[in-house]
Amino acid sequence: MMNITKTELKKLIREEVESMLGENRFEMPAGFTQVSKIAGHKDASFVLKSGGKPGLYSTNNGYIVAVDSNRTPYLWVPMSDASQRREVSFSDAINSLKSAGYREGDFNVPLSTGFSER
Repeated sequence: MMNITKTELKKLIREEVESMLGENRFEMPAGFTQVSKIAGHKDASFVLKSGGKPGLYSTNNGYIVAVDSNRTPYLWVPMSDASQRREVSFSDAINSLKSAGYREGDFNVPLSTGFSER
């Protein structure tokens, strides 16, 4: 027999209701990487705790963080060597988010202050 927590049940119900209502699904555009793969799970969790919600993005010091429909934060990071160009520019990344229906929010952007929130 499989046990399910109250939190897991709420998440399943929320996802099912969203799909039934046909609400916007926020997929991540090209050029972004999961925050947990760059900065770690604590930083990814802090994005959500600081106000990151599906369909929102935030910027700070040239970094962009956005949260998809699965509540997974993704990060766009500028190149450490300014002479190199990114495959997806900052403006293209922002325009892709806006085209996908994302709105700007105000929440923690991992790595953008030069230190982690651990």
